[in-house]
Amino acid sequence: MKKINKHIILFFSSFVFLLLLLFIQVNTLIETAETEKRHFAQSVKLSLNLAAEQISKDRQMCSNVKSCLLNKESKHVIELQKKEWAKVDSIIKRNLDLYNIDLAYKFEIINNNFDIHKSKFDTSSEICFAESLDIDLQQAGVDLRVRFPEKRKFIIKRISTMFVSSILLIILLTASFITTLKLYLKEKNIAEKTRDFVNNMTHEFKTPIANIGFANHRIQNSKDIVLPEKLVKYTEIIEKEKSKLQNQVNEILNVAYVEDYSNGNNFEKIDIQNIINEAVESIKPIIAEKNGTIQYQNQADLTAIEGNSLHLLNSITNILDNAYKYSNGKLKIDIKTYNKGQNIIVEIEDNGIGICSEDQKFIFDKYYRVPTGNIHNIKGFGIGLTYVKAVINQHFGKIELKSSEGNGCNFKISLPVNT
Repeated sequence: MKKINKHIILFFSSFVFLLLLLFIQVNTLIETAETEKRHFAQSVKLSLNLAAEQISKDRQMCSNVKSCLLNKESKHVIELQKKEWAKVDSIIKRNLDLYNIDLAYKFEIINNNFDIHKSKFDTSSEICFAESLDIDLQQAGVDLRVRFPEKRKFIIKRISTMFVSSILLIILLTASFITTLKLYLKEKNIAEKTRDFVNNMTHEFKTPIANIGFANHRIQNSKDIVLPEKLVKYTEIIEKEKSKLQNQVNEILNVAYVEDYSNGNNFEKIDIQNIINEAVESIKPIIAEKNGTIQYQNQADLTAIEGNSLHLLNSITNILDNAYKYSNGKLKIDIKTYNKGQNIIVEIEDNGIGICSEDQKFIFDKYYRVPTGNIHNIKGFGIGLTYVKAVINQHFGKIELKSSEGNGCNFKISLPVNT
């Protein structure tokens, strides 16, 4: 099963969150507009109600308006209507001002019994408001109707600040996301090219290093040549420096592995016991130099896993090598394996100098090196345990560290078994 690139998950999640934010902003704007519409309608209704009350108090106006509605053809009525309608207009405007509605409007007074087909307004329009004047004029079916042709502009103006800021925010977030994505893709492309260059360079180094080692080995072990004492020392220096250079090349390759998220494609069924045994055999000679011991005890019934044998071997060897480097006195390393659920647990414990709790927080961080006090001969790039964790994660496992200063380290690796 191929592990999903966490960067892809991150950007996909960011894109989904951006879409969600856009949806929330648009939905909020719609709800705000609807709220403003309801508030506007309520304010107009209240202002018209007040206007109707004020009209009803002027009995002469009520009588004149009623006469105008019933006798529309008379010239006297037409002049009277202009006068009374102007009064009604001033009452409407005054009451609209009370509710801060400074908006152009048109009004008419309709007698529904006679003028149902003569109204200037569309009675089904949402921008037409009506207040009954039946009681005021003592005439059934009379309505005061007000229309606001620019109501939509008014609503937009009321929410313009929020609308503009929301649009700007949406545009800025979208532009920021697109810019970030472009920069990421650019940097990712550069990183991939750099990683490929490092891989190619280090692989090119490995061949001459191997040839140097081979030639030096032949010189040191040749039966036909008796080497002078100085030449023997030179060959020893060559061997030592070759080993250092080989270790540094391996460290650089480890860095490249940590940076590469596509290296889980070449897994095969392997036995973790064989990996551990090989790692133990490779480290035994240098541990013997410190008069140390290393023991491996297997208590697991299920030891088969899916993985990359080379990187798992390097990972376990790295842990063992750290135990050798960070030790004082007689070194002791105990390795044991056992099953827990559908996993195999590999525990590697040593009696070295240990790691304090503060350093344990950063122990798997790239390029982090634990301060070694008065031990000054430890070389490296600080990538070893980062590489180990990357390999374990690539195998869908976990690694934990338990340690205290002066009491050694206990690394616990959990890997899923192949059943």
